[in-house]
Amino acid sequence: MKRVMVMLMAVIVCSLSAWCQSSMIVALGTEVIENNSFDSAEESFRQRAMPLQVMPSGKYGYMSERPLLMAVLDVTASDKIKEVDFLCGAAMWWEIDIHLEDAGYTLTKDGYATLGNGDTVAEKTYSKGSVLCLVQTIDKDVKQVIFKRKVPKPKSKRSK
Repeated sequence: MKRVMVMLMAVIVCSLSAWCQSSMIVALGTEVIENNSFDSAEESFRQRAMPLQVMPSGKYGYMSERPLLMAVLDVTASDKIKEVDFLCGAAMWWEIDIHLEDAGYTLTKDGYATLGNGDTVAEKTYSKGSVLCLVQTIDKDVKQVIFKRKVPKPKSKRSK
């Protein structure tokens, strides 16, 4: 009985870190977009033991197989961050909706998006200040979480 209790406690303790992975994604994505600097983003990733590397596309990224996590930063020529994309396995996106709401995000749209390959996927759009977060369901185990700045609406010209 004592062994069973020790094993149960070990499973619970080890699982706690997996339950909080999506909160790390929310915090990191928000931080990178709000700071809007490649140097700052690189430091934020490094502090989480996620060193960025140059990818063949010229973008910067991080990849882990276990748990499945791929992050890609789209950076302008002036080292500003356009967006940060996370491709997450279930351990990394579990309860992400709750963590987004806890971080002050509001669900603004629940619909569908068409990906570059033509596939249509479920997409939820969250908003917090000047930051948008798109959560796309790629399949039952994988989600893409995209953080980017809101694009200001063009001012309408009034006719006189």
